[in-house]
Amino acid sequence: MSDLLLAIDPGKSGGFAWQYKGSPVACERMPDVEAEIVAMITFWRAGAEHGAPIAYIEKVGGYAGTPQPGSRMFTFGRNVGVIMGALYAAGYRIHEVAPTRWQGKLGIGGIDAKKRKAEFRNKAHQLFPHLGKEITLKTADALLIFDYACQIEGNHT
Repeated sequence: MSDLLLAIDPGKSGGFAWQYKGSPVACERMPDVEAEIVAMITFWRAGAEHGAPIAYIEKVGGYAGTPQPGSRMFTFGRNVGVIMGALYAAGYRIHEVAPTRWQGKLGIGGIDAKKRKAEFRNKAHQLFPHLGKEITLKTADALLIFDYACQIEGNHT
């Protein structure tokens, strides 16, 4: 059994949430520099002592909810590729999860994207109050993906 569970919202304005068994959940916004992303994923892996670490990453496609310029979608795809490559290279067990799956149990549907993001942040505050100001619009989705992963894996704490 793994002692590291990692959840990832892979967008440039996304983030990471992770937990080593027996430790509190932590979160971090997505770095702007690709080398920092790889370094973080590798660093967390080095701290996992038992079993292959588990990563849940939001499954992404070519549509981001609203029309996007091709250059923006290319940047998004590149970010996802860097993350996936680092996860594979570090030996994580990877699970891609569609947004509809992790969002499905939250009961936050049918509202516009801006309000939904705020609701996600509020829900993350309810689930992880110890994180306080670390919970932002950039880290909330990763924390909720983490919560979903805990439900699938069995409570990780």
